[in-house]
Amino acid sequence: MGAVYLGVDNYRDGDWIGARGRQAVRMAAGDATPADWNDIPAGYAIAISGQTGLSWIAGYSPTMADGYALTNKAGTARSYGGWYINTAGYMTCTVSATDSAWHLAQVYCMDPSAPNRTSVVDVMDGATVLGAYTKANAFQYSSYWVLAAFTGSVVFRFSRGNSSSLAPLQGIFIDPWSPHCAGVPPAGAVGSFAY
Repeated sequence: MGAVYLGVDNYRDGDWIGARGRQAVRMAAGDATPADWNDIPAGYAIAISGQTGLSWIAGYSPTMADGYALTNKAGTARSYGGWYINTAGYMTCTVSATDSAWHLAQVYCMDPSAPNRTSVVDVMDGATVLGAYTKANAFQYSSYWVLAAFTGSVVFRFSRGNSSSLAPLQGIFIDPWSPHCAGVPPAGAVGSFAY
């Protein structure tokens, strides 16, 4: 059991098919139509708690050309659907696997509605904060991936950077731990993750 914060991938792209989610996928748009968006096999769990609500699905309708929006599993539609928190406190995403292997967990965060907001994502092993990423969204559709390696479980904790902000989360993707990383993540492996 354990987790390592790997850092942030600022490649702003919702085209995940073939690159992420090879073991499990959960997207906010799947709350309405899970068969089209989610794939969580036995042995994996992705739980969201503390969210203020699910927004942006009705108000924002991306086309396939809008690359910031995540695609469905078939690659035939996109959604800006996201969980978010816009109050004091935290929204948490707990990612877990029942085997003893190391996995790569990646969360995709994007705010399609407004610039100049700040959000904070803590990566946690139990109650211990392993690393934190603060994002000041300088422009609309600002997006990023936060990454962690884990065995057992890892928690991503979201909060607002200030009272006029919100912290968004669009999707969570689980992959095998990359073989070039020698099997077990080194302690303190923090930084931009290279694919």
